[in-house]
Amino acid sequence: MRVLVSFCNQPENSKKNLLLLDIKTGEKKYLLNTSDGFTGLAQDNRFFYALSQNLETGLVVIDKVTNETVFNSKLQNLLDPHSLIIDGGFIYVVSTGNDQVIKYEFDKKKLAIKFMELVWSPSGSKKMKDTHHINSIFRCNNSIYISAFGLREGDRWSSAQQGYVQNITNNRKEIENIYHPHALFIQDEDYYYCESSTKSIKKNQKKILTLKTGYTRGLYLSGNHLFLGTSCGRKKSKSTGELNNPADSGIMEEDCRVLFFLKNFFGLYRLKKEFNFFPTHKEIYDIIIIK
Repeated sequence: MRVLVSFCNQPENSKKNLLLLDIKTGEKKYLLNTSDGFTGLAQDNRFFYALSQNLETGLVVIDKVTNETVFNSKLQNLLDPHSLIIDGGFIYVVSTGNDQVIKYEFDKKKLAIKFMELVWSPSGSKKMKDTHHINSIFRCNNSIYISAFGLREGDRWSSAQQGYVQNITNNRKEIENIYHPHALFIQDEDYYYCESSTKSIKKNQKKILTLKTGYTRGLYLSGNHLFLGTSCGRKKSKSTGELNNPADSGIMEEDCRVLFFLKNFFGLYRLKKEFNFFPTHKEIYDIIIIK
């Protein structure tokens, strides 16, 4: 079993920011020789899709057989993209920097893309800057869902404590009062997501995993398998143990791992393998199982 891992907010001299990892053997193969950091990942039967943090790139499309880049382009209206899904010939992208979910049409034969429409934006947003920090997107049962931090109460994102999961097709909040949700994943009609600042994974509104260290971000489930990414974070408080985003203030907690869990007979997830990437990398954004 192999996974694709994206590393974000990397130093300029880093050339290893998109990783193919064999969970059984531990073999690592880095794709692309670029200093770009990457956020959201997706795939179909032919291609990998990765969102680049390079302002002049935006979307990178990679052939799954040759591992060569077949398309890269800056996308119209896109600002600080964080997550994407593929739906046939359409790509839905979370444009975090301006509070938007945008739909594009992608011609896989001509390798050409065009803007289609603004699909959703939070109520009251002026759609010019990041006010809700929409950060992941998932499609299930003909509906599209997103996760977001919600509005800040102060200057920093650590003050945003009203995160939510929203069905943007029906414009309905499914779960509220989450502290920094990331990496939404829906399986068997249950909502799984990272509550990053509490170092945990939640299923609906219940914690199913809590780590001792690591800002949890990057989550993928397949049957009884669960893959989780951890990143460095800023310690908010010694007493609560909560972590902030690395961009916030506080003492840095050093952690960057891919964790593989297996659900046992009692429904509990047990750690089976761990891959440590610190200090080469400090932040993981997304993980997908290669199909």
